[in-house]
Amino acid sequence: MTRQMQKLLKSVEEKVVPTLVSNELVKIIDNKKGFKFTNCRITAKGKQAIGEDQMNISKEWIKKYRNLFPKGRQSSPSAVRDKIYKLMSEDIPEVEDIETLDDIYNSAKVYIKDLNHEKYCCSANNFIYKYDTRGVMSSYLLEYLERKNEANNDRKDYSGTRTI
Repeated sequence: MTRQMQKLLKSVEEKVVPTLVSNELVKIIDNKKGFKFTNCRITAKGKQAIGEDQMNISKEWIKKYRNLFPKGRQSSPSAVRDKIYKLMSEDIPEVEDIETLDDIYNSAKVYIKDLNHEKYCCSANNFIYKYDTRGVMSSYLLEYLERKNEANNDRKDYSGTRTI
């Protein structure tokens, strides 16, 4: 990139980023670092604006995912699909860790492997996320992705005993 291009981008950055923030298309990551492109995270509304708001989830993938779970805990295909779409539209930083459906599938696979007994298994859609009676969201999926990321940072295996 030429020096002129860098200068142009820098001058545009100072005008564009505040507009993106005020339209809720991006969020500032660290308020101390200011309105910089490198200090932004695209929001669900921003993803929707550029047409990247939903993953293409095939019936085959949903069937494969549901089959990881014991009978009686598989949830309906529409419940699984809807939970994934809703989670992906949530504006929480951990959702950024989900890049592909394989991330969801592999996390569920490790979760199932970690269980001592299938009676302790949650349903396929509640693995993605659920709300408790106080309205607090919990997600085994996001917990397992966090463990995976920590393990990648530590270069350790992320399978092991499930903790709640």
